[in-house]
Amino acid sequence: MPCPVFYPTIQVSEPTRTGGRLPLINEYEGVCKADTEPYTPDPDTLFRCCNHGYSRGACSRIPLDAAQSSVRYSILGRRDASLQVMCVEETNHEPQKWHRFEYVVETAEVKCDSLTECMRAQAAAFCLAYVRRFPS
Repeated sequence: MPCPVFYPTIQVSEPTRTGGRLPLINEYEGVCKADTEPYTPDPDTLFRCCNHGYSRGACSRIPLDAAQSSVRYSILGRRDASLQVMCVEETNHEPQKWHRFEYVVETAEVKCDSLTECMRAQAAAFCLAYVRRFPS
């Protein structure tokens, strides 16, 4: 469940910890978009807060009254050319908002207008990692 303002850019070449379950399947480098100017967090913050969410109190960039705490992605189904995915925005471990969307494998397109810029990047990273890990 990555932080809702984390914009993943590239898979980490040398993961911080191996063998653990990661919300986006892989560990990612990226930027924080909590403020108007993107910020590149240090590696520990990227792993603990950005890649895992629920960062209020652990990350100084996330306001204590932030509406969302994390975002969860789950595969609902798979067809030859696409994935059906559910995205759940959570606050204090409680679902607040749901988004169902399709990910087109060939074009890496996330078909959902209701996702934020960060959530679209997270969804694309999650789906790409899923397809690579579980080829059809």
